[in-house]
Amino acid sequence: MDGRQVGSTEKLDGVFDSLNGAHNDRGKVKFHAHLSLGDLEAWARFTQGGTNLDSVRDRGRQGLTYTQTTVYLGYNWEIDDTFSIKPSFSFDTLTNQSSEDVSLLKQFRENEYHSKIIATWTPIESHSVAVGGEWSHEQFGRDYKGKAISNQPFFWHFSPTEGGEMPRWDTDHQSIFGEYQWNINDQWTTFAGGRLDCHDFTEHAPSYRGVIVYTPTDQDAIKLIGSRSSRINTAAEMVMDHLLFGAESDTEQLDAYEVRYERHHDDKLFLGGSVFFHDHDVVDHIGGDVGTSPAGNVESWGLEGEFSYKGEVFRLDVSHSYTKLLDMELMPGVNSTFISSEPFGFGDDFSYFHNHGTKIFSEYRLNDKWTTNGTLTILWGAPGGRERARMNGDLGNDTAYDAKAFLRLGLLYRVNDRTSFQFHGHNLLGWIDDDFNARWNGFNDGSTGQYRIQPVAFSLGLSHRF
Repeated sequence: MDGRQVGSTEKLDGVFDSLNGAHNDRGKVKFHAHLSLGDLEAWARFTQGGTNLDSVRDRGRQGLTYTQTTVYLGYNWEIDDTFSIKPSFSFDTLTNQSSEDVSLLKQFRENEYHSKIIATWTPIESHSVAVGGEWSHEQFGRDYKGKAISNQPFFWHFSPTEGGEMPRWDTDHQSIFGEYQWNINDQWTTFAGGRLDCHDFTEHAPSYRGVIVYTPTDQDAIKLIGSRSSRINTAAEMVMDHLLFGAESDTEQLDAYEVRYERHHDDKLFLGGSVFFHDHDVVDHIGGDVGTSPAGNVESWGLEGEFSYKGEVFRLDVSHSYTKLLDMELMPGVNSTFISSEPFGFGDDFSYFHNHGTKIFSEYRLNDKWTTNGTLTILWGAPGGRERARMNGDLGNDTAYDAKAFLRLGLLYRVNDRTSFQFHGHNLLGWIDDDFNARWNGFNDGSTGQYRIQPVAFSLGLSHRF
């Protein structure tokens, strides 16, 4: 850290460690083994890594290290041509440790035992049903390199005991779900599904979805989609609500409606587009003597478009999305939100969101050995960020809210069917103007316009299938 006074609109050069570098010299490792024996499937995965993080709060050396081990066992039991059952079981353990030289520390291990069973029945060709259930048992606050600790404040992870030691606690989570599909005729198909989640520290959370698909031709399809999704709180926030306030943690609900059109023109060309509307009931810690409670309602709409061409040696995928805030209302007593400054009379956009986004991917196969590829991601500007800055009195540099573009170019060399090398250049537009690679450091009202440059970088990879 260079000791400078960093203003709210200043570029954050030299303040943090190398962005995305290996935190505490803990390099990234990934191992995956997969075994299939008839209807039996088993796999195991181990990952390890450490990543430096931006921190506008402490503006110092901050990051996290982790290890995760997962084992899975599943069996697909086909009783006859119309009925099958698939049970599965998995175990997952995750360790997490933050940097030891910042004030906000985390150091703990989590375990999860998870089981799932799905039964599928197709009594006749036009009707099919799938039903199932899940159960998971999660263990939190387990020791890792000594005591499990969390010195982070209440609203970040867990209100620690005296001395910072994190208490142990367990949770159980049960779910039942089902889906029904009816192929009415060659042109009409319907889907209907639902799910109910039950947790120790929250109210039951129902989710459901319905889809009608109309295919007037073999190439065209029109889809009408409606759904309600319920999102339960994090385990730590739910147990805090239970222990500190004696309350069940509220769930968020999102009602989504979408009309989508798709055209498979031929085996090379695909076009798609949709328009959607979202009605979102938001929950948050609003202070006082209550825990997680309803905080407000957000309404938004948007558009999405896709184009894809896949030839023998050339591929091109283009997508664009647009999202717009329609209205946001806060519950009585709620006087702050990160979502938008609209309730306070400043603009009518999301605060930390680029309304327009474009992604272009291309690939060209030079020959059987060499293939080139590239991705260009464009964020077309964040008017809600400017309004947030105006609300906070930050009227300086607009670089954080201007359009951004991130370019990656790659080269692939296939040694044989099992082995290949990849070379990639990242954020290459920074050679033209580093402001193209400015990554907004949002979610901090005291430093609304802070940003840092994603540096030009290169990577070399080796892939081998045994």
